Amino acid sequence: MVLFAITVVFAALGRAIHGVTTSGAIAGAAVCLAILWGAGLGGFAALLAVFLLTWAATRIGYASKQRLGTAEADLGRDERQVLANLGVAALCSLLHAPGGRPWLVIAMTAALAEAAADTVSSEIGQAVGGVPRLITN
Repeated sequence: MVLFAITVVFAALGRAIHGVTTSGAIAGAAVCLAILWGAGLGGFAALLAVFLLTWAATRIGYASKQRLGTAEADLGRDERQVLANLGVAALCSLLHAPGGRPWLVIAMTAALAEAAADTVSSEIGQAVGGVPRLITN
């Protein structure tokens, strides 16, 4: 019962702060429940960190991104974006489940890290702009 309560609160807060659309909140609730069930509160803490990082990165330089036409819709991310970014993490968590294979927790964590890194880097890159540089040159 606690897992469902945490899931509902997480989805409702995500919707309330315009982090996700209604369909995104439903998809996020499914992802949240899968991660809570399979990886526990530690997995949920990682999911929450990803959500907060990506939400904040989306808000950085928002007016500038709006002028460029690259801003995320003010409604938040939809179900397709949520599942594309977090679906692999949820699947790994479900396959792990309590007492499962430890490497799946590592895979879940890697999937969450990739989603955060991709979103944060692209959102900040759009806000800061400039000419991209290859660090090896």
